[in-house]
Amino acid sequence: MKVTDIPAGRYFISHSYRESDEREQLLRLLPAPAQPVVFPPIMVDPHEFVSTPLMEVIRSCSGLIILSGEHSRASFWVAFEREIAIRAGLAVYLWDPDRNALDLDRKGRTNLSVFLSHANRDRDAALYVASHMEQRSFDVWLGSDGIVNLRDDFPDDSPMEAGMSRGGYMVVLDSRRAQGSSMVQFYIREVGNGRIVVASLDGSPAPHYFTDTDKKDQFVQLWDGTGISENRIDDLIVRLCWLMYRNQMLR
Repeated sequence: MKVTDIPAGRYFISHSYRESDEREQLLRLLPAPAQPVVFPPIMVDPHEFVSTPLMEVIRSCSGLIILSGEHSRASFWVAFEREIAIRAGLAVYLWDPDRNALDLDRKGRTNLSVFLSHANRDRDAALYVASHMEQRSFDVWLGSDGIVNLRDDFPDDSPMEAGMSRGGYMVVLDSRRAQGSSMVQFYIREVGNGRIVVASLDGSPAPHYFTDTDKKDQFVQLWDGTGISENRIDDLIVRLCWLMYRNQMLR
């Protein structure tokens, strides 16, 4: 579809800010009835969520247009914005500047199943993180020292097993308390062998192997010096969304 043929409405422009030239090119091409919505970089308190106002703006639009440049394809936030739009029932378009065309994204929802592993003594923190993930469309199963979702086990045909088999991720909540959990430490050691992200609850440093280029996206520090930061939970959420989208949709 030509850019000039897009239906009238408000369209959220999803892109990396490093592609401002491409964004301006698109804005010049959009017809007057198609009103672009460009979300500005915002600064919030460490204990506020950037994603909350972002979701509200996206859901108020008629559709979403994703720039197809290299930086936008690698952006955690673009993957998250796409997911919010898809789940809100909005039309999502991919803009190809070389063809000057908009292609409808027909890939559908990303599977956002997450198994959250934590030590028993970190239960409250795990529930806090899980609640915010669920508010952002994740299907979360809690596991404490190997027991998942307050149940003794899950059969092979359970929703958790199905979600994980379709590209779900494990999130391991690391902490000084978790140092005594053999199950949590086992999963951390397995990070290079599967779809695992480690998130530190209390400032515990990243294991040395997270400095490797191919694993740096698999560690998130949630502690900001005073507590668990909502900004950093956002970081975990959008990082997972991008990893899942990349693994499920781009291969």
